[in-house]
Amino acid sequence: MAETSSSSMTFISKHLNTAILNFKCFCGMGRQHPSYSVVEYIILPNLTLDVPYSLRCNPYTKEVSAVSDEWLISLASLSPTQEREFRGLHAGLLCGSSYVDCEAEQLRAVTDFTSFLFCLDDWSDEFDTAGTKGLAECVLNTLYHPDTYFADAVVWRVTNDFWTRMLETIGPRCADRFIERMDMYFQAVMQQASDRELGTVPDLDTYIPLRRDTSGCKAGFTLIEYSLNIELLDDIAEHPVIRDLEDAANDAISWQNVGPNL
Repeated sequence: MAETSSSSMTFISKHLNTAILNFKCFCGMGRQHPSYSVVEYIILPNLTLDVPYSLRCNPYTKEVSAVSDEWLISLASLSPTQEREFRGLHAGLLCGSSYVDCEAEQLRAVTDFTSFLFCLDDWSDEFDTAGTKGLAECVLNTLYHPDTYFADAVVWRVTNDFWTRMLETIGPRCADRFIERMDMYFQAVMQQASDRELGTVPDLDTYIPLRRDTSGCKAGFTLIEYSLNIELLDDIAEHPVIRDLEDAANDAISWQNVGPNL
């Protein structure tokens, strides 16, 4: 299993690094890859073709997805258009395919969070820097102070609901990592809002770590622990090999979800 995993990660890293190098050349920020005489366009590789694992899905996916969708739609007061777009995201199927071995209770919580993350992404795109800061403060205060913080806002109701349920079984180190990574997410989102407001286009070396944070993947990785009722020691969770694996997985996800106007 270790050899298979290593082979897959080597494949992903090789092709992703080539794509990034060629993107730098395309933008005039690096040397051209020797296999290309002129870089006119970039083809990102299909990173799933060489992965030797069969597709699996959590057996609770269908029932959890239906309940979670209704939960988000009712609490977030989505308009008909927003509801249609949200249902098209299939957050429940994504989580069922990602957290395949957890029980229904844990799958429900991570599906609720993922659905909420999709909404946060949409909301933050509509806000200026001040609006994004207010959104971040509400969510983070709810996570840091679940027993004392209250706000008469949709974002508080949604965050408080899923976080209260998660706190029943999540370990303290795992909870701290989740909050820290959500804090990182919002710092990056606020930077993105500032760049958008000022018309600033970051260079590629600045954009890559920013994109890893705005993707929300880091918080999702932490929920692997929560979903399986385990809690990693800090020196394991922060080990350079674990961080490199997370970055590779994050890049594989994020770079296939980059808008055409990057």
